[in-house]
Amino acid sequence: MALETTNISTTLVGTTLGTSSRDVGTLCTHDNVNKWSRYKPVNGIYLHPTCGFIITGTTDQRPNALRNYVWSYDKPVGGQLSPFRLGDFRGYDHVVRYTDKPFGVSVSYPTVGGTLSISCDFGQTTNATLASPRYMPLFADYYFGVSVYKGTTTYDLVHVISKCGGNKIGSNSGELIQIDTSTLGFTTGEIYMVIPFVSEMTFTQSTGATGGAGNANKYNLNAVSVDSGTIMKNIGTPTYPFFFSDYAYQQTGSYGVKVSGRLNSNKETNSTSVLVKIEWTLYSDINGGGSVLGTQTAITVGYYDVPRFGYAELPQTTVTWDTGLSVKSIKVRYIIPSTLTDTYQTYNMTLWHEKHY
Repeated sequence: MALETTNISTTLVGTTLGTSSRDVGTLCTHDNVNKWSRYKPVNGIYLHPTCGFIITGTTDQRPNALRNYVWSYDKPVGGQLSPFRLGDFRGYDHVVRYTDKPFGVSVSYPTVGGTLSISCDFGQTTNATLASPRYMPLFADYYFGVSVYKGTTTYDLVHVISKCGGNKIGSNSGELIQIDTSTLGFTTGEIYMVIPFVSEMTFTQSTGATGGAGNANKYNLNAVSVDSGTIMKNIGTPTYPFFFSDYAYQQTGSYGVKVSGRLNSNKETNSTSVLVKIEWTLYSDINGGGSVLGTQTAITVGYYDVPRFGYAELPQTTVTWDTGLSVKSIKVRYIIPSTLTDTYQTYNMTLWHEKHY
């Protein structure tokens, strides 16, 4: 039950938060403050535009970057421009949670050629104590929109369609957007990604790689985590379940290189204990030219857990060679036995040992 809007005291608030402190500043910044309450201590001296959350926005017509950001609680910090106010606890609800009444996106997944149905509950609840878009002043006249991307890996997703609803968030309980995928070229083995957002303006449906969601302000709906808003899904079995990227090299003098990288997943399920190996070849000239000076067949880097559509960082593997060798380049690649053998990546030494006679 939410606190009343009158007779707020430090004793009442402290008891509600489960702390013995009666200091207003301590109470306003306490770790037990429920960020999901519509009413709570917030940063600033005016009505907070997003119920005390920092929500990332963009004006880019292709808002795919929004998928990487999650809402964060904008607590007061004290001082004239961000005072600690006991009155901010008027109407505070200590128990309401996002999981009780989620306002994220739900998707009805189609088969190839079916209808993609995307709905969003703006967060209208019986007691109206949940901090949700429905009650955020900034979004009162905004609209729910989506952009859909597809590709064979999470690194090559391209825009296929953006569409906007017509219901203003402040005066409606939700929105349903339906997209006929038969004209979008969805193919078994691909990934598709739905990025939901709230848009300051409605926009005309746009398709194709050069299309987008207009240039008005747009804000993400990843309230709890990336997956709470952004939706990614396989169409059948992914063509490439994993891929490697972000090879990096740290040269250690003239006789060694430390190699690291990233293991990425294109799967909609988490992967555990994925075995990664590494192998390399040493060359006497740059760009893998000249003579082969040495080879290392696949050795184990380690076993890694990779989240759905996420990645795992691969630690540095040290490649060394005899001081009598003048190695000018190295070709290296990662391997998942029986699953993936990456293409060789070439690193040219910036310093190398020259033998003089």
